[in-house]
Amino acid sequence: MASWRLAAGPGPGAPPRALPLVGLGLATVAASAAAVALAYGAPEVYQRELRLVLLGWTTVPFVVAGMIAWRRRPDSRFGPLLIGAGLITPVSTLQWSDQPLLNTVGQLCDLLLPAVWLHVFLAYPTGRVTGTRRLIVLAGYAAAIVLQVLVLVLGGFDERHLLAVASRPELAESVQNVQLLALAGLCLVGVVALARRARAAGRAPRRRVALLDPAWLRIGGYWYPRGGIPIDVFYQTGAPPEGVWIPPQDVPGYRGRG
Repeated sequence: MASWRLAAGPGPGAPPRALPLVGLGLATVAASAAAVALAYGAPEVYQRELRLVLLGWTTVPFVVAGMIAWRRRPDSRFGPLLIGAGLITPVSTLQWSDQPLLNTVGQLCDLLLPAVWLHVFLAYPTGRVTGTRRLIVLAGYAAAIVLQVLVLVLGGFDERHLLAVASRPELAESVQNVQLLALAGLCLVGVVALARRARAAGRAPRRRVALLDPAWLRIGGYWYPRGGIPIDVFYQTGAPPEGVWIPPQDVPGYRGRG
């Protein structure tokens, strides 16, 4: 029984072990390397270097931050959500492939990133969305996936995928314009939802003192530049606790140039 427990995976709420995190890191490196290879193997990819820089910017920070968040707070879904958001971009680069199935998957994920980012921002910090925010997220995924399927069914803008039923590039472009407007509008609605949530939360939960919840806190910072006006920062939560030795700061007040 003891050996079975040692072999079992982490229980609910337990932080992930090192092996899955290492695997995620290696998968991210492999996916990024594959995207670079696809970019240099596809002559139709314009502004190749810029797009690869954006690829790294939208992949590595999200995956690394997601692994840290998952390790530090395993009860939250936010870490895995960040990891998923980071891996979407390499998957979308499969549309540069000549292989029909890979190309189809890549084109289906072409505009999925804005919907995933909308999910990430609205789900912070728990990784869960409820109420109106849930409807916004679902609408974002519908716009990113359902309308993209319709674009491909109408032929899309690349003949290498597997979903083409008709060749209607003008209609496909019109659907894509609706898709882009819908995603942009939902992102604006998401900004409004975030502003309303921040306003409803008030200022107190955002205070660092409320986050740290210390028994007593004092902050002192003093800067006396040569020939300039001193800058003093002092803050404490209340009277010092009894029975605790606290070194005095003994900083003289500003007396001017006299």
